[in-house]
Amino acid sequence: MEGERLHDRYVDSDPEEPDETAEAGGTGGAGEDGRLAELQRLREEAESRARQQEALARLGLTALAEIDLDEVFDRATRTVADTLGVEMTKILELLPEGRALLLRSGVGWKEGLVGSATVPSDVGSQAGYTLKSATPVVVPDLPEETRFRGPKLLLDHAVRSGLSVIVHGRDRPWGVFGAHTQARRSFSPDDVNFLQSVANVVAAAIERARIAAELERRSRELAFKRAEERFRRAERLASVGTLATGIAHEINNPVNSILMTAESAQMARDREDWPERAEQALEIVVREAERCGRIVRDVLDLARPGRPGKAPEDFNEVVQRGVEVARKLTKAGGVEVDLDLADDLPQVSLDAGGIERLVVHLLRNAIEASPAGAAEVRIATESAGTDLVRLTVSDRGRGIEPALLERVFDPFFSTRRTWGGIGLGLSLVHGIVEEHGGTIDVESRLGEGATFRIELPIAGRSQAAGSEPARISDDAAAEQAG
Repeated sequence: MEGERLHDRYVDSDPEEPDETAEAGGTGGAGEDGRLAELQRLREEAESRARQQEALARLGLTALAEIDLDEVFDRATRTVADTLGVEMTKILELLPEGRALLLRSGVGWKEGLVGSATVPSDVGSQAGYTLKSATPVVVPDLPEETRFRGPKLLLDHAVRSGLSVIVHGRDRPWGVFGAHTQARRSFSPDDVNFLQSVANVVAAAIERARIAAELERRSRELAFKRAEERFRRAERLASVGTLATGIAHEINNPVNSILMTAESAQMARDREDWPERAEQALEIVVREAERCGRIVRDVLDLARPGRPGKAPEDFNEVVQRGVEVARKLTKAGGVEVDLDLADDLPQVSLDAGGIERLVVHLLRNAIEASPAGAAEVRIATESAGTDLVRLTVSDRGRGIEPALLERVFDPFFSTRRTWGGIGLGLSLVHGIVEEHGGTIDVESRLGEGATFRIELPIAGRSQAAGSEPARISDDAAAEQAG
């Protein structure tokens, strides 16, 4: 016998159909028995509906109070089994790929199947047919069913009759709720409505759990963002504090020098050598004032990075001009600069003034790192593939300690003040390289000097995709640590 759908199976009798009991015997004993039987049937149906409604109400309260979905599933499957008087119930969850349903919860199945057994979601199974038809499916006799074949899960448990409904989800069916018996059984419209109502309670619990999880996720994200913002604010405050402390310290030194020199000159006004002392004092004042001006300019350059005005330039010529600008430094420090400039470099799109300052800062850093009167700096240029040019600046100074290597580009970080450095030179170099879309690596070993490698895009071409901004290379850091 072919299984029947709810809307095909449960059809009201024709109200105009003749009453066979009345025609056969009027108000005789047979008619009275028929009326009593009908009253008994109606009473049993009413009691059954009352039990179902009571069970549904209890389940609804549990689902509202319970957060654990598995507990809701277990309570729902037990409620259906007890209320409908069936041996087996199941909740099947449609897996993400949509090709199978997982036995998420159930009653009456062999041990170990709940949580592991799956059922195909195609129309060849009762669950798949239920999803496809989008209506409750009633199976009076599975062996005689022609709409679909019995899946292995049902056949292995000798299922004969069954009822299944959809558990609705937000964007698609979440799964299927089924009830099955091993004996032939007819399910009434009330049974179908009850099972669908239970499935709706389960669906509401699933959606509530999804919303709770989403709220929890967003709450964690918001908490993380707030913590991150507090951290960034603390970092900004720390940076401002470091900047203010550094500026105050560096400005204070030349200001004190100016003040003491002026006071000393005042005290010597009545001495015969006052003109010479005044001349010396003025030279010191001018030198220290220039130092203050340089500190202010460096801080401003660091604080307001922007898009430099770039133009195609001869890279070697710009580097040579930077070396020439630094000639006073190199001469005072007894530095020998060895230039090794490649002959075949293409033009590079750059801010010439920025690259000149970059060369000056790197030379100053090399001079400060080298023993007095014994500095040797090598500056080389070369192609780095088809899209980049490379500038390498190497010295033979004391080198950089491994623990300090990661901090060399931090503002106001310096271990040397001999040449009036304030720890902004390499920070400015870092900023200039970033403004040009380039990269900078530093390698160093104690006692063997340091090497800075800068790569910049060639004129008219963008830097290779995926390149990183100015940084200390991990490879260099690893080599230094080793």
